Amino acid sequence: FLVAGALLAVVAQRLVRRNCPQCKVHDPGAVQKLRALGVPDEVLAQSTPMRGAGCNHCLSGGYKGRLGVYEGFFIDDAVRAEIRNRSTVEQIEAVARAGGMRLMPESGLDLVLAGLTTLDEVYRAVGEARYAPKPEGSEGGEPVAAPSPAPEPEPEPRTRAGARAGPAPHRADRARADRGARGGLR
Repeated sequence: FLVAGALLAVVAQRLVRRNCPQCKVHDPGAVQKLRALGVPDEVLAQSTPMRGAGCNHCLSGGYKGRLGVYEGFFIDDAVRAEIRNRSTVEQIEAVARAGGMRLMPESGLDLVLAGLTTLDEVYRAVGEARYAPKPEGSEGGEPVAAPSPAPEPEPEPRTRAGARAGPAPHRADRARADRGARGGLR
């Protein structure tokens, strides 16, 4: 593919709501959910899952601001070779993961463990996650995304007449169209 030579990196992002810094409190319910996902107690002991209680600063919503949850990797020679060989998505992903690719649920769970957002907010933005052990030789574990359906593309905006929306016509063009609609000059 020509894409293999031109592509340098791939990045995807979603936004999650940030816990309000004025009213965030420890969330014991999140600890139980994270434990159910398989997060080890050693990791939970070092983390501070929080949620916003609601205050005047956040208009009683518990959230104030947004954070990015990212997924990305650089295209190295191994990934480039997989693209040129027309490998499947799963094969390309396996090579990218071996080269350090991080998935959005992993990034989202890092934000939850740091107390910056809630687990429910990560679920809303990036889908379900489960905790899986890291490869041998490393500590802790990494969340893995559950498959989710691809979003449908948004339709193009249309004008009242059903034509594609584009730049507004020039004033002279509109005047010519009006004269033509009235049957010529009068």
